[in-house]
Amino acid sequence: QQLEGHTHYVLCVAVPRQAPAHICVSGSSDGTVRVWDLQAFAPVHVLEGHEDRVTTVAFLSGGRTVVSGSDDAPVRMWGTRPG
Repeated sequence: QQLEGHTHYVLCVAVPRQAPAHICVSGSSDGTVRVWDLQAFAPVHVLEGHEDRVTTVAFLSGGRTVVSGSDDAPVRMWGTRPG
């Protein structure tokens, strides 16, 4: 199966080392970070805020927080749950 949603190349993917083990995140040349539900093979939500391609993503805090880096320079922190 495939996870579809980015509009350009996927450059990085991360999965949490701890629960929740059913999610992953991806960063793309489209400037977004996407949180995915690996059981449903569907996007949980799209994290927008970078102005250039996202080149790195990683999980912190037991899978509840994601950090991302981009060619636009800032490192951003995101919650993995919508809202």
